[in-house]
Amino acid sequence: MSSSIFNTIAVRILLHLTGWVLLIYAPDFFDEGFATMLNENPNYFWHRAFFFIPLIPLFYWNAYFLIPKYLITRNIRAYALALVSSLVPLWGLIVLIDYIYHVHISHLMTMEQWFFYEPIRDSILDIFFFVGLSIAYKFTLLWFKNERLKQQAELDLLKSQVNPHFLFNTLNSIYSLAHQKSDKTEDAILKLSQLMRYMIYDTNKNKVALSKEVDYLNDYIELQKLRISKNVSINFEVAENVSHCSIEPMLLIPFVENAFKHGISYTNASTINIRLDVTQKRLRFNVENTCHQQNKEAGTGGIKSASGFGLNNIRKRLALLYPNQHSLNISKKNNIHLVELTLQLEE
Repeated sequence: MSSSIFNTIAVRILLHLTGWVLLIYAPDFFDEGFATMLNENPNYFWHRAFFFIPLIPLFYWNAYFLIPKYLITRNIRAYALALVSSLVPLWGLIVLIDYIYHVHISHLMTMEQWFFYEPIRDSILDIFFFVGLSIAYKFTLLWFKNERLKQQAELDLLKSQVNPHFLFNTLNSIYSLAHQKSDKTEDAILKLSQLMRYMIYDTNKNKVALSKEVDYLNDYIELQKLRISKNVSINFEVAENVSHCSIEPMLLIPFVENAFKHGISYTNASTINIRLDVTQKRLRFNVENTCHQQNKEAGTGGIKSASGFGLNNIRKRLALLYPNQHSLNISKKNNIHLVELTLQLEE
């Protein structure tokens, strides 16, 4: 068992224990007569614990066995029968514990007084409270689990849409080289195979090393350089402190794709500047490219295209993966299209 799994289990156990202590004892602290009662009955805390301890197994028995086996499968009759079969002996055990404590251990009352003792009758309400609490607990867990599954399914769908989109653009680039009978075609195919290896073997993970994502971006840029003219200036600057962080795969590439798709002119000088750095686990990723007149239909150098397929996809992924932990600004100034992304990463 890994240490992370052990830590998760330990935290859950600690949270449950804390919850039980608060549930059992917290209401008494708001009772004005609690101090007086504690003076009269110094063993009250032990009695309270023994009274509720049998109810705690009921909580888990109902949540993790009866509900999944009967209630979730809509077998209401079997669930009711199994629940009642569990409650009757449990109530008998609670009554016996209370009788032993009040009559034989603490001698707080006679047997006749205990028989009419009101909390004994109220214990039935406590039992049904714990049953209701376990039902609420279980269905809350199921709701969160379903939400996580829905979110993961949406992320998987968005991630699967990235790969064909990228592959389509890259194959177009290689086709252009092959059509020109360029000597660069073999190098392009080799670069593509490296990119595909990353996409197949690494992008099925939830997180990858940021350095791997950087290598992927670099291979993509090198592949694009094979097809563009010499009047395009490309700068890719990466800080040295990226090796200790992790990131979701294929998260940065749509911004770079967008820059190459809408920021390159084969007649005018073009510039693409990409910078990535990490400070205190906070990633800053800037992509800027020149805007060209011929890109008006595509959205004036990428502004309109920023709301297209690729970047709409990435906006959704960012919202799911980094809620309240990212910012994305896309703007145009002085004929320059600029993307500014910040992310709070994990080590």
